[in-house]
Amino acid sequence: MTGTYKPNTGSAHCTKCVAGQYSPAVAATSDICIDCVAGKFSSVIAASEITTCQNCAAGSYSASDVGNTGCTLCAMDTFSAVIAATSVSVCQSCNSTQVSIAGQTQCTTCENGKYKAENLVVCSVCRQRHFCTGGIAIQCDGNSQTVPLDRVDAAEPRDCQCNTGYAHRIEGERDTDSVVFDNVCHACEEGFFSEEIKSIQCSKCDAGYSSTIEASSSEDNCEICPASTFSASGVASCTSCQANSQLPARSSISLSCICNAGYTGENGQTCSACSAGKYKIATGSSLCISCLAGTFSVDLAASASETCQTCTSNSHSPQASDSHTDCICNAGSTGSDGGACVECAADKYKVATGDMACINCLAGEYSTVVGAVANECNVCPEKSHSPEASNLLTKCTCNAGATGSDGTICEHCDAGKYKTLPGNAVCDSCESGTFSVVVGASAVSVCQACTPNSDAPLASENALDCLCDMGFIKKLNLCEKTLANTFKSSAGDTFFENCPAFSASPAGSVANTDCVCNAGYNGDPGNSCGFICPAGAERDASNTVCNDCNTSFLKPNAGDHACTPCPDFSFHILTGQTTMTPCLCQAGYVWNTDTLACDKCAATTFNNKVNDTRCFDCISHSPTVAYMSIEFVLVAIFADWH
Repeated sequence: MTGTYKPNTGSAHCTKCVAGQYSPAVAATSDICIDCVAGKFSSVIAASEITTCQNCAAGSYSASDVGNTGCTLCAMDTFSAVIAATSVSVCQSCNSTQVSIAGQTQCTTCENGKYKAENLVVCSVCRQRHFCTGGIAIQCDGNSQTVPLDRVDAAEPRDCQCNTGYAHRIEGERDTDSVVFDNVCHACEEGFFSEEIKSIQCSKCDAGYSSTIEASSSEDNCEICPASTFSASGVASCTSCQANSQLPARSSISLSCICNAGYTGENGQTCSACSAGKYKIATGSSLCISCLAGTFSVDLAASASETCQTCTSNSHSPQASDSHTDCICNAGSTGSDGGACVECAADKYKVATGDMACINCLAGEYSTVVGAVANECNVCPEKSHSPEASNLLTKCTCNAGATGSDGTICEHCDAGKYKTLPGNAVCDSCESGTFSVVVGASAVSVCQACTPNSDAPLASENALDCLCDMGFIKKLNLCEKTLANTFKSSAGDTFFENCPAFSASPAGSVANTDCVCNAGYNGDPGNSCGFICPAGAERDASNTVCNDCNTSFLKPNAGDHACTPCPDFSFHILTGQTTMTPCLCQAGYVWNTDTLACDKCAATTFNNKVNDTRCFDCISHSPTVAYMSIEFVLVAIFADWH
């Protein structure tokens, strides 16, 4: 296999290429593992592709060409954006306002409230009476202070809090959303004051008041406007009323001449009639009030809210609408402007207001929402589809090549199966003897036939499921007959068995009973075969040669069986015997013709001759001889035979 090598023959395992190396060679016989080059590394053992050598990430490098298993990180306060770097020289130093930890692709500016001191590689807390931003410590303005004075975390100009009579913002910045202030404390202008430290902006003297004092630190410096004058807030002097008008003391600019109900105008200026779609109930300089959204009015100079009429159901109009045609259908409803509006049916939606038609859900989508104001069309579950304008989830049916209940998540047909039509039917199995590796197949043509003399079960999903038939084994991806003198009794690709010794079978045999003993041997088919020897002889250990039966043994018939011994307590000294006739009882025993065995002489009887025909009584008061010498027995045998 790739990624390994084996220099020697034998059963030892292949040696794997170590991490940092790879080898695309197959069946390598020497260490040809290739090192990942500088700028790359690999942690994979037994890698087979150069693609396992990954580029060192930005922020790191590898200078060695010898099998890098990892990359070296750029040091603290340095960075590198170079990928696959081969030298530490790519690691650049951070600038005077930034720092980094090891292995970074960029430096990070010190967080607000801290700064980078000279000759340090980390951010330090801010200095007293300073604020720190962008990695720099900036001294507070002379008309400001930090609170408390020894504060060391100030992060922006506003942390340098202005003294009374001063503020960070100038009047031109009032009511802005700005959160960044310059490091300057501005003196409060005439008409303004600041009574406390840390003011962001000077406070205005109220309308009806004025002040000519600059850098005022008290509201008491704001003086009341005298009668017949008025002022807006934050002014240095009061303004006199127009001719023939008057105002009480402490009057603001909004308390001038008053307009009638149904009319409006600036105080002391011309009063204009409220336009259609508006009304004004009270006197004064207030503006005309717009009819609410969803209503309209065609009257001029209206002085009551009842002049505003409500739009029809499912329609709406903007504020101050002056015609019934301003009432247009809401999103989710359709109809003509100013007319009746009907909600969109389920399977449709309408995002915009107006007289346009509702939009159908696309094919492959569905919606159950009536009057949908947004695209409420849900995509059918995975691997399913629906017709255009579907209003039920169950209209989503599984695609060809997938199966499942209507409206549920569909699963691809497994390898070994297929489905040709959309719907909730189950996938069909490839027939036995075929297989398919395709997942989500939509045609029977994906089922490929097994090679000849092999078979596979239903729904087989791999060519490996095609196993050679009995009597066949796989050679070069084809199933061929087993060799002569072997057999294979089950389906499979390689396993077969040899016939028992001294038996043979034809090629393609499917059972051990096909193994028949060779000529000159005997045995049931499939069992061991014995060499056939004549009567008086038996086969030797090699099962190929016949030897005469030994002394005291005999064999009456020809066959592959062994010689049998003489009956107990009998023997003979001949070889090649075929009957028990030569078997002679020992002294002390006599032959029993009924049992065909040697019986022992009874107590107080004896015989002292081999093959005696009877036992003799002992002499009175003499014991029976318990044994006889072998010399006597042999002499007796030879005397009897001769």
